[in-house]
Amino acid sequence: MEEEFDILEILKMFWNKRIQIILIILFFMIIGYIYTVYFIQPQYRSESTIILANNNESENYNETLTQSEVMLNDKLVATYRELAKSSSVIEEVIANLRLQDRYTEESLGKKVEVTLVTNTQVIKISATDENPELAANITNEVTKVFSQKVSEVYNINNIKVLSDAEPSNDPSNISLKKNLFMFFGIGFIISIVYVIILNTLDSTIKNKKDIEDITGLNVLAEIPVFDIDKERKK
Repeated sequence: MEEEFDILEILKMFWNKRIQIILIILFFMIIGYIYTVYFIQPQYRSESTIILANNNESENYNETLTQSEVMLNDKLVATYRELAKSSSVIEEVIANLRLQDRYTEESLGKKVEVTLVTNTQVIKISATDENPELAANITNEVTKVFSQKVSEVYNINNIKVLSDAEPSNDPSNISLKKNLFMFFGIGFIISIVYVIILNTLDSTIKNKKDIEDITGLNVLAEIPVFDIDKERKK
């Protein structure tokens, strides 16, 4: 019973401070909204899709892969990933798009990603930039230069573009719902800590248990509060 009583007291403590808890949570959610909308620089991501195809393949491409082909493509994509982000490709992309004032080889290389769709011969090339149009242009230019480099280096033409990159309307680095949920959690935790600290510092006597804890004596009787004036009016 003592444990149940303590739990009820704790729940009562938080219930009595529910307004403060709600206000603290709302305060942090407002901060989260302002931070997300006004302080995060939007970044836009565009993506192109290419496929590895043998020179002698017909247009009716058979998507069934043998184990050896899968292993070969894994090795190819690892090589192609490095080639697509190599200095020769990045430098040519910067020169072609005249991005010398905006990007260095290192900074643009960090903006470009090359990934393989698992168990397929599909490769995705993407680039991120503050300008959605430029992000798409960089992606398409990397794809173009990369395809040319593959042909030059390996003397093969096994890169087929399935889809070109298009400008994105939505930032890739901003999620208002996610940030609001995160700040909600922060506000909730801080409000709980606030209530606990406030209750710890509160030395006022609230009930008979507080009296028993302070005096070490048992309460034998309780005198209820009686409003004489209210009773007389009845």
